[in-house]
Amino acid sequence: MDQIPRVPPPPPTPGVTPSTNGIGFTSALFLIFLVLKLTHVIDWSWWWIFAPFWGTLALAVVIGGLIGAVRGIKALRGKR
Repeated sequence: MDQIPRVPPPPPTPGVTPSTNGIGFTSALFLIFLVLKLTHVIDWSWWWIFAPFWGTLALAVVIGGLIGAVRGIKALRGKR
């Protein structure tokens, strides 16, 4: 029987860290809320079940807005 030759994996790219395949905190929290909702343990709105996802998005928007505001203020001060 012929064996298929194994191809070695490519070398790691400098400056790039490999990602993990684990589940994140927000995904775990969503799954907990989803299971509790589907088993009728909690009677929350679907908005609250998906809150871990839109809460993370809202936090990213707020942080991005703060960074943009700081950069805008610095740019305005530099024009004087």
